[in-house]
This record gives sequence, C-alpha cells and structure tokens, in this order.
Amino acid sequence: MIVGDFVLVGDNVIELMNHILFGCLIFSMLMAILFYFITVRRIEKQFLIEGITRPDWDGIGLRIPGYAIIILCDIQRLNDKNYPLLPVAETRRLATKIDRLLAFLFYFSAVLCVVILVVLFMYE
Repeated sequence: MIVGDFVLVGDNVIELMNHILFGCLIFSMLMAILFYFITVRRIEKQFLIEGITRPDWDGIGLRIPGYAIIILCDIQRLNDKNYPLLPVAETRRLATKIDRLLAFLFYFSAVLCVVILVVLFMYE
C-alpha cells in the first residue's frame, strides 16, 4: 500500500501474512480435531463409566472449546456453580499433561489467527 511517497506495508508482507494465516487456520483446525479425538472422547467415555451424562445441548461441537478452556484455565471462578454447561471439576480431574498441551495449542493457534486477521484488516 502506497500513500504519497511512503510505503506503509508492501504487498509481499501482506501476501506473507495471508500465507501465515492460512497455515494457522489449518493448524487450528487440526488441533481442534486432535483435541476432540484424544481428549474429549476419552473424558466423555470416563464420564459414562462414572454415570455423568454427556451434555445434550451440543449439536455442532461447541463443547470442544468449553472443555479446552476448563482444562487450560485452572481458576476458582470457573467452577461447576458458575459454569453449568460442562462438569468442570470432573474434567479437570481427568485431564492429563497431553490434554493441557493440546488445549494450549488449540487456543494459542485460534488467538494467533484472530491477531493476524486484525493486522491484515488494519493494513488492507
């Protein structure tokens, strides 16, 4: 983009950001799929064994980021009383180090995509 005699952002930088965004989106989708198949399915199988019912409100997979935020953010305000959509205490109890890593990668890649989109929006 050229304004007067100043080059604000070159076309090469925007093209590079578009490629990074595409890669980040692919990585984010891959992390969501891996998180679902490795973590969510294992946790929900354990819930069935323990007699905890699976959430019936979810039809399109919105519980996946819910499980990830429960596993990733171990704060006191996020508890069963304040977050009735998913079993918070049981999810944290069943989470492993791999689950925490997958939740982190899933959210990190999603946040990175949003940051890149904002930067591209500002300079387009």
